[in-house]
Amino acid sequence: GAQSCVAAHVGQIRPGGVRGNHRHHTCNETFIIWGAATTFR
Repeated sequence: GAQSCVAAHVGQIRPGGVRGNHRHHTCNETFIIWGAATTFR
């Protein structure tokens, strides 16, 4: 599992957009979604 990852990123995903298509081997990601419905696959 993740040991320590000290990074914060703020982003915007437009309708129909994709975020991801990559993998982190040393960190976990947490997503906070507001004002929209979403699907995680």
